[in-house]
Formats: sequence, structure tokens, C-alpha cells
Amino acid sequence: MARCAYCKTNDSELYEDGSPICLKCAELNGDHGGGIQAALVKALSEATLRADSAFKEFTAIISDIPSGMPQSDGVQHIRNAAVRLTVAQHHQASAHNRLNDYLSHGIVPDDLKRSG
Repeated sequence: MARCAYCKTNDSELYEDGSPICLKCAELNGDHGGGIQAALVKALSEATLRADSAFKEFTAIISDIPSGMPQSDGVQHIRNAAVRLTVAQHHQASAHNRLNDYLSHGIVPDDLKRSG
């Protein structure tokens, strides 16, 4: 274990910009209302809700076939919903990977790093 670059305790297993940082200091990181882990969990939760919503929308559109909509409009409606679902799932996977990288390897995403 290394010494935390901020509070100098000996229980640091995480790293920020190559410098060791203890969990307590990581949790006190800036304006994220509870620290890095809380910010990453919140981002994953929000991404999951968006992905669930996009999936429900896509399923509803597919379940409504035939909808009475003109064929070209119906196909475009399905494509648009599929794109929204794909984007939402990509964001969910990205949020999951960021949290996993932090928890497993102590990697702090650039956008959550301490300034100064």
C-alpha cells in the first residue's frame, strides 16, 4: 500500500493522475455529492433508466404492428426507436465500464478528477 498524496495515510490502493489516493479522500472529491463512486453509481443508474425506457418504447412500437401507419413511416419509426435503444445501451455499457474500472482498478475518469 502507498501513502495517500493528500492526507498521507498508509491505506491507499487507488490512484488519481498516477498519485495514490485513499478512499476517504476519493469520496471527498469536489462537487460530486459523495465522491467519485457515488457519481459513477448515479451515472450508471441514470443510464440504466434511459436504456430501460428506450427498450420499453421499442417493444411498444414492435408490439403495435400493424399500427395502421403508412409502411414507410412505420419502418422509420422502428428505425428511430432502434437507434435510440442502441445509443442508450451504449451509454449504459460505458457507465458500467467506468464504475467497474474505478472499483476494480482504482481508475478515476478524467471528468471526475480533482482540479488543483
